[in-house]
Amino acid sequence: MIRYLIAALAACLVLIYGGWSHIQGQAKDLADAKDRNLTLERAAESRRNTQKLLAQLDTEHTKALTDAQTANNRLRTAVATGARRLSVKA
Repeated sequence: MIRYLIAALAACLVLIYGGWSHIQGQAKDLADAKDRNLTLERAAESRRNTQKLLAQLDTEHTKALTDAQTANNRLRTAVATGARRLSVKA
């Protein structure tokens, strides 16, 4: 009878150890996944910031281009109507 109890106790210890090892492996996998997730979140944030900066630059350059085209059209109209004279240095 005692042999069966010892065998059952040994089996329980083996199962507990196996379960504990499995849990430790899962904890390590979880920590690795959290690290990868943090890295991806940082990369995504960096990408979003870069996109915002590019959008701002595009807006600024588009506005500058539009302003230059408007000024050019005004000057062209002024020259065509004679309100302004055109001089060229030779």
